[in-house]
Amino acid sequence: MRLPLARFFQKHAPVEMDSAEGMPVSCLTAGQCGRVVATLGGSEEREHLRALGLEPGVEVRVCRAGTPCVLGLDFACGGSCRIGVGTKMADQILVDCTCGREPAHESI
Repeated sequence: MRLPLARFFQKHAPVEMDSAEGMPVSCLTAGQCGRVVATLGGSEEREHLRALGLEPGVEVRVCRAGTPCVLGLDFACGGSCRIGVGTKMADQILVDCTCGREPAHESI
């Protein structure tokens, strides 16, 4: 069961914010892109996400929505990779949508 965004943010205190904006990457559909603005969770979760290359400023593209959520990452150095993350982890990655299409929002 997915949490409405308002309840999601009440349960997960944001940590390492670059911006007050952002939505979980799990709200994006396949083909949509975004820039990571924050990661949520405890220090171990944030460390794991950083080890995967997910940190503020990184461009991500949703290659496959759902579980696993497959993300394409584009790094400033010119490199790129694809990773798969579960729903819980995808909910902890906040992005600003950088594509022209509107993200799929849940009703609150």
